[in-house]
Amino acid sequence: MDFSLDEFEAGGDDEGGLDPRLETLRRLDQNVKGLILKSIEKSRKSYERAWGLWRVYMNTVERRDPRRVYASHPELWEELEDEYSLMRFASWLSGHGLRPSTVAQYVSMARTWHLLAFGVAIAGSLPRKRLAQVLKGLAEAFPVKRRDRFPWVTQYFRRLRPQADSAGVVLTTRDQLLGL
Repeated sequence: MDFSLDEFEAGGDDEGGLDPRLETLRRLDQNVKGLILKSIEKSRKSYERAWGLWRVYMNTVERRDPRRVYASHPELWEELEDEYSLMRFASWLSGHGLRPSTVAQYVSMARTWHLLAFGVAIAGSLPRKRLAQVLKGLAEAFPVKRRDRFPWVTQYFRRLRPQADSAGVVLTTRDQLLGL
């Protein structure tokens, strides 16, 4: 059974006729879930994309459940396995043409979504130094070429004014205040 955003928003099965205390708790649980979703509202699509990629990776490559939740505190070997899964996930993402900064964001968002949805971080008790080193290695192995950027100073705009006039561009009051 895969976890979906709809399940998270719905809050589980609908049981009628609960006693008032349980109804209050259920309503409060719904409020908590709503507040969690509100906290990521601006970047919700990115979180969903990252979680979806994590699910695809875990289901197709490692063939394990993407939900890394345990009945009790996980053994060290289980957390180390989860840490390796995160590192492999980062490598898998970079192999699909994503920039190192995007890979790092997706790994972080998948971990955060897991924490918000299940209350447990993936490999949460480990210091994650190796994961950080893998992400740093990706950035060094696949550097992104920076574009040269030149500031647009007032002189450039003054030179463009005759072209704007000849092209029939109407300058706004702000443009006139800037001396264009």
